[in-house]
Amino acid sequence: MSNSTNTNIIDLSVFKKENLTIESMTGEKYIIPGNFSTEFYIYLMGAYERYQKLKKEDYKASMDFMREIALEIIKLDTTKSPTMATIDEQFNDFRAPMALVKGVMDYAVNEANDPLSESPNSK
Repeated sequence: MSNSTNTNIIDLSVFKKENLTIESMTGEKYIIPGNFSTEFYIYLMGAYERYQKLKKEDYKASMDFMREIALEIIKLDTTKSPTMATIDEQFNDFRAPMALVKGVMDYAVNEANDPLSESPNSK
């Protein structure tokens, strides 16, 4: 066996995304990873589907659920410990949680549709 200086490298750093900054209505900033775990991506897609169904059946329940999704998103900033009280204080407008979830959903779908991605949505 000879020592070879040629090394094959699979560079996965091309998938590394910049962090996302979310600024609440009170100016508090949440830094969440630009790369979501597979589990979080699946949660997000499933939660959004559930929200769409709830919206048709019970608008109040759908809004409460939207706030829960928003909380799960800002919890991705592991330097903070947000609670539902945080959502009530910092995202206290019916549009704010919806805008937060929509923005993160758009980001996630865009990343899933990235041509470098092998996800089912990229085809």
